[in-house]
Amino acid sequence: MTVKVIQLKYKPRAQLGPFHERQQRFALIVAHRRFGKTVGVVNDMVVRALRTPKQNAFYAYVAPYFGQAKQAAWTYIKEAVRDVPGTKIIESETSVLLPNGAKVRVFGADNADSLRGLYFDGIVLDEFGDMAGRVWSEVIRPALADRKGWAVFIGTPRGKNKFYEMRELARKNERGNWFYLEIKASESGVLPDDELASLREELDANEYLQELECSFDATIRGSYYGDHMTALFERGALELAPYDSSEPVSLAMDIGFADAASIWFWQVIDGEVRFIDYWEETGYDAQEVVDVLELKPYAYETWWLPHDAKHKTFQSKKSVLDTFRDFDAPAKIVPNLDLKDGIDAVRKTLRTYPLRFDMDRCCRGIEALKNYSRKWDEDRKVFDNKPKHDQWSHGADAFRYAALVINRETIQGSVERAQRKRQHKQRLAAVPANQPVNRDYQLTLDQAWAAREQQLASQRAAGRGRI
Repeated sequence: MTVKVIQLKYKPRAQLGPFHERQQRFALIVAHRRFGKTVGVVNDMVVRALRTPKQNAFYAYVAPYFGQAKQAAWTYIKEAVRDVPGTKIIESETSVLLPNGAKVRVFGADNADSLRGLYFDGIVLDEFGDMAGRVWSEVIRPALADRKGWAVFIGTPRGKNKFYEMRELARKNERGNWFYLEIKASESGVLPDDELASLREELDANEYLQELECSFDATIRGSYYGDHMTALFERGALELAPYDSSEPVSLAMDIGFADAASIWFWQVIDGEVRFIDYWEETGYDAQEVVDVLELKPYAYETWWLPHDAKHKTFQSKKSVLDTFRDFDAPAKIVPNLDLKDGIDAVRKTLRTYPLRFDMDRCCRGIEALKNYSRKWDEDRKVFDNKPKHDQWSHGADAFRYAALVINRETIQGSVERAQRKRQHKQRLAAVPANQPVNRDYQLTLDQAWAAREQQLASQRAAGRGRI
């Protein structure tokens, strides 16, 4: 039997050698612009498709949008198979049928339904961070299961989005089934030094770090609050915000069912605003949100809601505000300002108020603030006036509602309250040793009874019952 050797024209870059030789099922490549990662992964997929022993093997290249996929990869796929005898190119479905019966096809993640019901023996996901997360979890990953298909993720950083999360999974490689490769322009040698120097001069510093040095921490292009968050990080405000159980907690939420519901939790203590917690989930109704909030160990002062929380739904005939108040929640509506004024309020809050964020508990919310950005109009080469609606919008919107109700009066009030507490402790320290004292609260019995009556009166005045 004569074995025909097929020689592709593709000449891999040296940095991609380990990638082509990998044995792991999953791979992730973070590479700088113009490195040639799309060419590399497309040819890798074609070679693996030609070598597969599987019957009716099926491989796919997926980009965030079909037009983008066709423009970025379709030409490379056709070029890769041009000299393979017996190959059939099917332009109508952007696919090629190889002589061994394997098929390679191009898709767009914007039409996720076109991927449903298929199986994949191998798949490439280009600029995965720009795809909806459910495309992987709900559509593609199950489609790899029965035939033990492999997957390759490639892209350039866009902040700490889904691509970043997958990158962290690949870097840890806890199960030994990931290959990871990171290629920076300063190390690859692909772009000449004089060109890199020119790019440094022409690009914004954050753009250069993101596009050419593979930085996931660089401020996103067009970010509303990126520079403010960087400044907070540099002065140590994004590390730890301790929760004080003796102080009430306020929260602001962006409500959604099909979209994510997002909630910021904060305390104002002795002149400092502490963002102690952040919660975000999809598919929760108002009742379920109440259940989540009741499980938190917080004594709530106010639940701040957006203006549309007053709108009644067709199904329940009740608004979110109505539902919350049915459970005696201290719910209020934030001032109804336009988007621009709200964004200005956030900038003022981040720039001028004494803030601290709990980096661990608020990680997702912090990333939302860093990544919330304006739309880029590619035709006009300018930013639109309106923000992008993406995975970061909900956390940024919830913080905007918080910024509309946090003010100098609230902060000053916390300073005065802290001063009263200090004075109270000083008075307690002066209590004679033989006077009866409640050991649990370090108060005299008369003081304990008075404090209890004051607490009950405050709760009745605020209408707080179950919450």
